[in-house]
This record gives sequence, structure tokens and C-alpha cells, in this order.
Amino acid sequence: MTIGSEVAAQFARTWRVFRQQMAALRPEDWRVAEDRYLVPASLALHLVNTAHFYASPSREEHHRTKPIAVDWEDASPDDLPSCEEILAYATDVAAMVAAWLEGATDDELLGPNDAFPWTGATPLQRAMYLLRHNQHHIAELNLILRSRGLPCADWE
Repeated sequence: MTIGSEVAAQFARTWRVFRQQMAALRPEDWRVAEDRYLVPASLALHLVNTAHFYASPSREEHHRTKPIAVDWEDASPDDLPSCEEILAYATDVAAMVAAWLEGATDDELLGPNDAFPWTGATPLQRAMYLLRHNQHHIAELNLILRSRGLPCADWE
């Protein structure tokens, strides 16, 4: 058992909850909201893109390998990816996050975090920052589901 494997197990829970949320959204709800920020497609893309960003070894690597280059904040809802595209991207990113964490030694996770210093002093703090970020947007997505009378994802 390593620190990385324990943290990866918590991330796996967030991805399962996220998948439940995506399954609960109806196609007619995917690209609409009274407030532009609360468009499910936009929030989902942001959640997955951000996980890809912080699991990447550098900002440059993220930008080089990001498969969906749509700006979640500025794109027209019609230009946002489909739920199916987001789910495929999330599957890849979940595997990427798990590989990063499970492949790191405890010493590496407790070492310096030079690539993303604003998230904390160590890669472990970067992982915790990202875990909090996932949970924040998962909570927003559950609120959207509840406000639309749709089933919320189960807490894990």
C-alpha cells in the first residue's frame, strides 16, 4: 500500500459518481441552463480538462495532449462535446490520474511540486487540490440534477 494508491482509490470514487451523473442527464438537458456557468456540458468538460491538466507532468504536456480543445467558459453550448465524448475523455483521464498516483513512490509524492506550485508544495498536495476540485464540480452537477428533478448520484 502506498500513498498514491490510497489517493487513487478516492479519485476512483469521484469518477464513478461523475459517470452516474452523466447517465442521469437527459440529452435535452446537456447543453442548457438558465445561467451559462451551469450548463452541464460545460461543467463536465471543465472537470475532466482540469483533471487532465493537473495529472499531466507539465502545462505544456497538457496543452499538447488535450483531446478536446474547446474552451469550456467561452464556447457556445452547441460547440461543447457530447455526453458520450465527455465520458470517453473521462475514462482516459481517470486512467491517467490513476497511473500518475499509483506509479509514484511516496517519496515522489512528498517531493517538490515544481510544475504546479500554486496547488501546494508537493505532488500529493496537487492531487488533493485536484480531488477537491472534482468534488466541487460534482456537487454542482448534483445540484443541477436535483433542480431538474433528476436522480442525483450516490455518494461514495
